[in-house]
Amino acid sequence: MNIDVCKEQIKKHEGEVLEVYLDSLDLKTLGIGHLLQPSDPEYDWAVGTAVSQEVVDKYFKDDFDKHVLLPELKAAMADKDPLVRIAAFSALSKLFVARSGYRRRADAFQIQIDAGKNDADARVRVAAMAAQLRSKPGVKERDAILEWALNDSDPYVRSSVTGWIGYPKSKSKHRQAIFAKALKDPDESVRKAARQAQQSWQSREGQGLKKLKQALQTGDYGALGMGVLTIVTVAAPVVI
Repeated sequence: MNIDVCKEQIKKHEGEVLEVYLDSLDLKTLGIGHLLQPSDPEYDWAVGTAVSQEVVDKYFKDDFDKHVLLPELKAAMADKDPLVRIAAFSALSKLFVARSGYRRRADAFQIQIDAGKNDADARVRVAAMAAQLRSKPGVKERDAILEWALNDSDPYVRSSVTGWIGYPKSKSKHRQAIFAKALKDPDESVRKAARQAQQSWQSREGQGLKKLKQALQTGDYGALGMGVLTIVTVAAPVVI
């Protein structure tokens, strides 16, 4: 359900109160029916204390996520239609990228992600893996995910992870080892993806060196500092 539609429907029936008030059960509430919890900063506020629209909107968004969005996402991840499962994991990926709060709650989706990574459909496995990578796991966990994907039985999964490694923002301590393994893959689509990814990555390294050389020749020491930073970043095992 769309959050704005849901919000307007609830406001129509229950209203929106920009202060702390008591609900029908004499429990402290604010905004659009948000029941205050002991962990909420406003929990000890006196009834009648004004609250801002920003606070009301934040609580509504959190409540919508907890009671509507997350249950619907989890249900979709288990849907019998693989396209629905793919869409659900893709939506989760976008949430991980756009909202840091979701990345902090990534563990809440661990059961669904693990199931997705073992899905019978290779496309779902790729979508689940992408969601897990975008939750910003630790270095060891990230490399374990990449290694798992590179050992998948389906070349679609192996070629997908190989292609990602060539992206500028991809992160791995074992980039060259992944390239080397993929270049020896029995499937040509995986080997092709490895060649393209490796070329893309090497091209980025070459561009950084070219900029550094130009800065040295022109005496642009401000650019020189950035150039050194770029080269160090590209050459380092873990890319920022």
